[in-house]
Amino acid sequence: MTFAGLDERLSIVAEATIEQAIRNVLDNAAQASFANGADRIDVAIGLDGTRLEIAVTDRGAGLDPAVRDDVGLKVVSTKERGLGIGLLLSRAALQRFGGRLELADRAAGGVEAHIYLPLDELVADAR
Repeated sequence: MTFAGLDERLSIVAEATIEQAIRNVLDNAAQASFANGADRIDVAIGLDGTRLEIAVTDRGAGLDPAVRDDVGLKVVSTKERGLGIGLLLSRAALQRFGGRLELADRAAGGVEAHIYLPLDELVADAR
């Protein structure tokens, strides 16, 4: 895990939905990596002004072309036991606070998920 530009004194206050959104992205990445025989994901966390940026990179098989354009926008799943709503709910939770979730295939394989979340309203001193 890498950190860039973060002040250890920064205190963020967020609803549980933000935590769950981030957890969903991390869980999906871990499951994709494990299903592809890998045992790790990479997480990079940075702060650009007042915007938190989290990049999660897995070592899975990548986005299924049949559902690539719908992942996180519609109820779709490529998992045997998945309901297909985790990334949809994650995206909705982040958007509610002005954030966004972007997914992209990596040339080397796997998926890179980017979470962008403005902290203007979530920094403890701002409340």
